[in-house]
Amino acid sequence: MASYHDLLDAIARVRSVTGDPDAWKKGLTGEDVTTALNPASPPAAFGAILAKVTAAHPEAFPTLQTHAGHWM
Repeated sequence: MASYHDLLDAIARVRSVTGDPDAWKKGLTGEDVTTALNPASPPAAFGAILAKVTAAHPEAFPTLQTHAGHWM
């Protein structure tokens, strides 16, 4: 299960790789963004949002892919 800190780390990584401070929001709903910005949100919600962020930005998370390009 992902923590709020895990999600913040992923957001920072996407921002760094893309150079766009809002790139992490790609593919997220307004509710997802609101949840991501609330540290009191349930940890399960952080995990779901983290999965969306990493899937939307494979360039920022290359170690999550196998050699065949499939997610691990």
